[in-house]
Amino acid sequence: MLFSYVQTKIDYITYNKRIFKNEGDDYRDYSEESKKVIASCAAFAVSIKTVLDTPLLTDDGLLTPESETTLENVQESIEKIK
Repeated sequence: MLFSYVQTKIDYITYNKRIFKNEGDDYRDYSEESKKVIASCAAFAVSIKTVLDTPLLTDDGLLTPESETTLENVQESIEKIK
């Protein structure tokens, strides 16, 4: 599931390049569809950054409470983006 989600977002990034090329760099001029794609990619980037900034394991090798909370929050975010 995660891999297919990431692949979809990579496809969106490729699409973003086309948006920038075809519609320019002024967000106000973008179509509604293009704005949704940009927002989706931005939300995905925030999710990745959150995961990378979260300590995953304790010194004993157990999951940290923060990592469990982050997992739940990222899963909720992914569901909203879909």
